[in-house]
Amino acid sequence: MESRLAVSSAEIMLEALVEDESIPYLTGNKENNIFVLNAHTFSQADFDAVGEVLLCPKPLGMLKLPEQWANKIREVFNTTLHYHMDAPVKVSLQTLGNGDIVIHNYNDEEIEARLKQVNGQYIDVITKKEISIESGVALLNMAARSKVWLKSIDAQ
Repeated sequence: MESRLAVSSAEIMLEALVEDESIPYLTGNKENNIFVLNAHTFSQADFDAVGEVLLCPKPLGMLKLPEQWANKIREVFNTTLHYHMDAPVKVSLQTLGNGDIVIHNYNDEEIEARLKQVNGQYIDVITKKEISIESGVALLNMAARSKVWLKSIDAQ
């Protein structure tokens, strides 16, 4: 949507400063069941200026968000799953229908991710290693461009 968001009754959760103007980046309604991520990045004029139709005319700023922002965005969109993940940008959390959890690190470097509110014992389906969980937190040291596939040992 190529327009500015006007917020009337929603809560602004994240706000960006663009050319000395505050822009709502993440908003949610009072019931916390509808969220809007204002991810519009380029205007038609930006595409026209470089003669492009499909590819982004400049690097995407979303790939460089602060970790706090990435965590907040994951939190609001995963709230019903009851998982909270602290990790850098370019790390995704995917739940599968059988209760498994897949975490992808799309970064070009090793990262540390913390998956909170995890109960029981888990194994990484890929490496067959048991995942250590302390006080409901799984600490995952992930290599560049890797994934972890968590399966509950208790559910087997």
